[in-house]
Amino acid sequence: MAIVCALAVAASACGGDEDAASAPTRLAPRATATAPAAPAGTPRVLATPDTDVVEVTGIVGVVDTSTRIIEINRTAGASVRRVEVLPDTVISSADGTRVSFADIRPSDRIIARGRLDEAGDVLVADDIGLSRVIGGGGAPGG
Repeated sequence: MAIVCALAVAASACGGDEDAASAPTRLAPRATATAPAAPAGTPRVLATPDTDVVEVTGIVGVVDTSTRIIEINRTAGASVRRVEVLPDTVISSADGTRVSFADIRPSDRIIARGRLDEAGDVLVADDIGLSRVIGGGGAPGG
């Protein structure tokens, strides 16, 4: 509003029409993006068009079922070590079968796609591709 008033004053000072100065043109409101409400403890991701989808590839280390956070040993992609799995995150096995969060195990390989949280240290996953380790043993030969 201050800019509109300043323009109106400048127009009248420069010999502009008095009626134009008394009826300033309203500027259209600027569109703003807001993030949807997130459950308590969920990293907030800004839902803006300039938020890029990122990807991280890694080996599952710890699966925390209470916070729905997967700690990974990153092998490629975004520089994060934690992936948050929301209730609507799509999790698929290598053959395309849908699996649940409870099916993710340490040593599984994942590719997670989503957006970084505000701090930039957690990837909030839209989808996860899961590849199982054959044999399930954590030690060589086991």
